[in-house]
Amino acid sequence: MAVVVVAFSAVALLAGCGTSTVSRGVTDEGTATDIVFPESSGASVKDGIFPNVDNLRQVGAGVTKSQLYDLLGAPHFAEGIGAVREWDYIFQFRAIPGTSSSTGVTTCQYKVLFDKAIQARTFHWKPASCVAFLHAPAVAAPPALAQDLQPHRRLEIEVAGES
Repeated sequence: MAVVVVAFSAVALLAGCGTSTVSRGVTDEGTATDIVFPESSGASVKDGIFPNVDNLRQVGAGVTKSQLYDLLGAPHFAEGIGAVREWDYIFQFRAIPGTSSSTGVTTCQYKVLFDKAIQARTFHWKPASCVAFLHAPAVAAPPALAQDLQPHRRLEIEVAGES
């Protein structure tokens, strides 16, 4: 029985460290001849996340998987962590002022390809126009309306034993 448990554990561990890729022609340099994004229906995070854009701006060539994990979290598909050569994410962004979006939210897929040393090398967006969210200015919070503001009141505090 112990042998079966050990064998099953080893298979599960290897499955999480697979080397499969979705894209075709992934090179040792972390490029691909055909970038393929997985179907979003297969994501573990179905609706994606609203990423911290400042963290996303720090992602660049040479970041390690550990650094990428700290900046963006785990990949959103079943890529595994170990020797895999690509990670995929689904991001949600609020609409950039002046653009049209029926819901005010845009969904983007983001792919990172790693070289043979497992350092990030190339980065891809679907649709490609999503890269604009990295360069968009931060959207300021709307100003408070006068009716939402409460006037400051002076608090009177009584201390027992004082007159």
